[in-house]
Amino acid sequence: MFTSFKRRVVSAVVLAASVWLSQAQDTAAPPAQPRKTSTPYTGDLSIFDSPGREDRLQINRVMDILSISPGKNVADIGAGSGWFTVRAARRVTETGNVYAVDINPEAIRYIEKRAEKEQLHNVKPVLSKADDPLLPTSHRRSIALENLPRSG
Repeated sequence: MFTSFKRRVVSAVVLAASVWLSQAQDTAAPPAQPRKTSTPYTGDLSIFDSPGREDRLQINRVMDILSISPGKNVADIGAGSGWFTVRAARRVTETGNVYAVDINPEAIRYIEKRAEKEQLHNVKPVLSKADDPLLPTSHRRSIALENLPRSG
């Protein structure tokens, strides 16, 4: 039987897979109406590295459930400060990659510096569009969606 936590994780994964698959379908479909997006966060990104966050979010358990392991390719969509990105990068080791996707150029620069400082050569920052994560389709396996801004 699923616990509430597992149900939430499975729901997030199903949602991510749905979004992913919808983008992979026929590209000849008529263009959708532009969707409103939030303004990217412009404050101090280090605030997301709060003490105890790893335990509160049970991030190792989440990565176990998602089968994030050495050699895997992971997309962290809405990567922000790269908090999840660096943890996933350590978990997949140098044999895998983590695509740190964000629409905020400041966040991408922050992640680039963070990955360099922490010597994580498997972090691939991606400055995406609000309606397209710009991920290489051949590398999509697990997607993490965490605290994404939403509209409506």
